Amino acid sequence: MIKILIIEDDPEYAKLYEIALQEHAGVTFEWYMLGHQALQMLSVTPSAYDAAIIDVHLPDMPGSRVAVAAKDLHPGLPVLFITGIHDDYNISLLEQYGTYLEKPFRLSDFHDKIFDLVMTAKELKIKRESRSDTWPPLQAADSRTKK
Repeated sequence: MIKILIIEDDPEYAKLYEIALQEHAGVTFEWYMLGHQALQMLSVTPSAYDAAIIDVHLPDMPGSRVAVAAKDLHPGLPVLFITGIHDDYNISLLEQYGTYLEKPFRLSDFHDKIFDLVMTAKELKIKRESRSDTWPPLQAADSRTKK
């Protein structure tokens, strides 16, 4: 299962994201209207989410600040920003932390971004689960004291 964190204060957009995510098998999501609520949940279990959709303009804090804090908690978290901002400075800032989609957007572009986000999340989850770092690391030399 892939779990997507949605942080969006507009219920109509959140519903649109949910509908698009439901088209992908094995994807669940949680929706929060405020950045601090999402960060509280993320701080409890950082690896519970495989990707995030973050609105840039939230009522309690900027979405970019949420993304920075989220990536501190979960460094590999793929992020899709949804923004109504159309200036180069803000776009370059968003690109540092993820990918973005500008409002208003075409539905085909939206579905492409959601597909890319879900595929990236799946690939990263497979890599995390297939790592062999659950076993004790091999030591180059015997660390026991010999007498």
